[in-house]
Amino acid sequence: LKILWRKIMSNNEKLKEILALILEIDVRDINDSTSFDVIDSWDSMNHMSIILSIEEEFNIKISDEAALDLTSYPLLLKLLKL
Repeated sequence: LKILWRKIMSNNEKLKEILALILEIDVRDINDSTSFDVIDSWDSMNHMSIILSIEEEFNIKISDEAALDLTSYPLLLKLLKL
């Protein structure tokens, strides 16, 4: 369980760093309410940058359909926990 927890925490921190960098916000401000609707800088161009960065960082492929629905920090984190 400790190894799994470390992996989840690592993914959590990596995701927060990606969001903070692209959205130009403080990593400490990223929480369960962080979403496309709340963050002004989370526009369509930055959304695609987020998706592409996640694909590269975590070596995964996100379908275009799935990418459209991944519009919040909790949803992105859920994707990485699967």
